[in-house]
Amino acid sequence: MARSTFKGPIRSENGVEIGTSGTQLTFVKKGTVSINPSSISAGAVGEETITITGAVVGDEVILHPPAAGLTAGLVVCDARVSAADTVKVRLFNSTGAPIDEAAASWIYVLIRS
Repeated sequence: MARSTFKGPIRSENGVEIGTSGTQLTFVKKGTVSINPSSISAGAVGEETITITGAVVGDEVILHPPAAGLTAGLVVCDARVSAADTVKVRLFNSTGAPIDEAAASWIYVLIRS
């Protein structure tokens, strides 16, 4: 198959499938969101609620912590869309002391298939 070159965004009303056995994607969105986790006790899990406009239940959420990283011992457990525009992020404190992480900008990617 010949290669094609396009300028500007490529838009499809029916999604896109890459490769012969890829999954059809109908929505992908990347951006940043500020997260300011509450203090998490030693050995505990904390959950934060953030707003990502356009998120719908069933979307896959990928979160990248700030470039400076997280406090040692703080682990991202998961992120899920719990309602329209609402994402829940669970963090685990694996240390023996509380962690009060500072607010920071995280990168997110939403994927819908």
